[in-house]
Amino acid sequence: MSDNRLQKLHAAGQAIWLDFIDRTILRNGDLARRIRDDALTGMTSNPTIFEKAIGGSEDYDAQLRMLASQGKSRDEIYEWTAFKAEYIVSGSGYLSLPLLGDVPASGLTTMELSRDLGLRLKDRMGLVASPDVTVEVVQFRPFYIVGTVEKPGEYPYRPGLNVLEAFAIAGGRPRGSRFP
Repeated sequence: MSDNRLQKLHAAGQAIWLDFIDRTILRNGDLARRIRDDALTGMTSNPTIFEKAIGGSEDYDAQLRMLASQGKSRDEIYEWTAFKAEYIVSGSGYLSLPLLGDVPASGLTTMELSRDLGLRLKDRMGLVASPDVTVEVVQFRPFYIVGTVEKPGEYPYRPGLNVLEAFAIAGGRPRGSRFP
């Protein structure tokens, strides 16, 4: 068994919760590490903790200014900043999320994943109804073109891109070259 005391508590049936919220731990991987290594089960926050997270860094400043300029109320701004975040689908097709751990995302549409996450949150948190969850793809994985083209390399993928268009982006076949 691991020497990690939190893992031992978890093995004994104790749920490990973090009474802290900060975007830094999302970005630097500390939250994912705590879930993986320390058996972190959930996170909780309250207005005082959230106020400390916002006031203690500049991580939220641009987003707060943008929301305030749109006429959002204090409550709307709190809800927006507390739960809006970007997550990366791993190479194995999973999202690593607070409260839910690793969730399979591979092969699902954004609507299917939204529905699945809402149901998982409902079950995990003991809610009466599934919360509204929105999923959108912020950045697609790149694609690579190699071989007999003018500009082989990495290119950003965009929805609807087909092989012929990708080939053209890379400069197609250099003039005077022949395919075998």
